[in-house]
Amino acid sequence: MGSRLPILGVLAWLVVSGVQADPVSDGLTAWRAGGYGGAQRLWQVAGEAGDAQAMFLLSELDSHGKGVPADLDKTVLWHKATAEAGHPPACYNLGDRYLNGSGVARDPALATDWLRRQPPEGYTVQVFASPGLAGVTRFLGDYRCFRQGAVYPFNKTGQNRQGMGYGQFVSRDDARAVLSGLPVMVQRGGPWVRQLKEVIGLPGDAEG
Repeated sequence: MGSRLPILGVLAWLVVSGVQADPVSDGLTAWRAGGYGGAQRLWQVAGEAGDAQAMFLLSELDSHGKGVPADLDKTVLWHKATAEAGHPPACYNLGDRYLNGSGVARDPALATDWLRRQPPEGYTVQVFASPGLAGVTRFLGDYRCFRQGAVYPFNKTGQNRQGMGYGQFVSRDDARAVLSGLPVMVQRGGPWVRQLKEVIGLPGDAEG
C-alpha cells in the first residue's frame, strides 16, 4: 500500500456507484470549479447529518488543505467515522493509515481488518510491477499521472514484488475501459486488471 485513494479517485467511485445525494453532488460541482470553501460547507452539513460520502470527502479536504487548513487529526476522525459507516474508499484509506502509521499508531492486524472490508468484487488496473520500491519510485518519476495510485506488495511465482494499482472500479469492464487511455509505453508494459481482494491478499483472480 502506501497511497490513499485521492479525491479524484473517489469522484470516479461516486460516479460508477450512482451517488445522487444533492449536497454531495452540488459539493462536487463546486469542488471541480475550484470552490473548495463552498464544497466544504455543503459536505459539512451533509456529513454532520450522517452522509458517509460527505464525511469521506470532508476527510480529503482536511487531509489536503483544500478550502480549510490541513488537519491530520480531523482527517483521521472523518476517515474512522466514514469507514465505520461502511464506505469502501474510507475502509481502504483507514487500512492504509494503520498499515503505514500515518496519523495513527501502526497496527498491521487492524490494517488488514479494514482493508478486507472493501467490496470483494472491486477492480484496479495494475500499471507497473517491480522487484522493489526503487523501481516503483522511478516509474512514478517518469509518469506523474500515477502518483495518486496505490502501491501494494504481491507474490508472483514465488518472488515478492511491488505493484502499482491505478483506479478503483466496480466491474472488470469498467477497469478494462481505461487501458486504451494509458500512456503508450505503459500499455507496452502489459497492464492488467486485478481484483481488489487479490491485491489485499484475499482469494481472487487476475488476468494477464
